[in-house]
Amino acid sequence: MGEQPLELVVLLWAHPEKVDALRRFEQQAVSIMAEHGGRLVHAVAPSATTAGGEPPTEVHVLSFRTRAGFEAYRADPRLAALGPLRAEAIRETVVMSGTAVTYA
Repeated sequence: MGEQPLELVVLLWAHPEKVDALRRFEQQAVSIMAEHGGRLVHAVAPSATTAGGEPPTEVHVLSFRTRAGFEAYRADPRLAALGPLRAEAIRETVVMSGTAVTYA
């Protein structure tokens, strides 16, 4: 049996007034991600949370065909070159990884 895809849930908090920069960064990052077998499955801009506090600016569900693909994406020099834009845009990130669960 082959390797299961790597699924990620990413919570992103943008710096104040930097949502446009966040979206510019993400557009470029998603393009690089695709070259490594990754894709943005879904993105949501929450308006509220039941946990209290400030909701993330965006929540992303990502999928990579393999963990190696994810690691290659993270090591891609083009992604590293986007570091200044990322730092301008994003003040906090939480990443959770796992495998997909299917309900019948």
